Amino acid sequence: MKIRNILLTMLVIVVGLVVTGCQPKTQGETFISKSGYFEVVSAGGWIEASEGDLNKNADLELRGKNMEKYAMLLTDKLDGFDNFEAWSDLVISNNSQNYGFDVEDVKTVEVGGYESKYVEFIKEFNGYDMYMRIYFLKSKNFYYQLFLWTLKENKERLSGEFDNMVNSIYFYEE
Repeated sequence: MKIRNILLTMLVIVVGLVVTGCQPKTQGETFISKSGYFEVVSAGGWIEASEGDLNKNADLELRGKNMEKYAMLLTDKLDGFDNFEAWSDLVISNNSQNYGFDVEDVKTVEVGGYESKYVEFIKEFNGYDMYMRIYFLKSKNFYYQLFLWTLKENKERLSGEFDNMVNSIYFYEE
């Protein structure tokens, strides 16, 4: 009788482990760029923005359901640039002029297994102080600019969510 109870208990444990191990992990919602080469996972509360709402050339446009956070991806082919440094120097310089951040504030980081760069800053837009991050990314076949932004007052609350989103980036390579 005792052995039967032990075996029954072990069976229940094994079945429980098998069942829970087979369930998909909930990591948030996955968004894939229009080109199909870029994937990012959000913690939740994000939806796709209407095409062209954030930028008519965007490969991916996301916004918070309550319109308190935004993400936008621009994609460039590797053609026309000698290397990541040449491309990133150009787009960082252009973005610095457009948004007023200091080029010396740009940091190097690894994203999706590739060397990348990013900058974060506060900028006033239409009377609102905005917290922005811009990532300059390279995959095997493309260069990307990933823009993340929210109101300055949401910086602390959403900073970790932005980190997690960037850490979830996956590049689909040909």
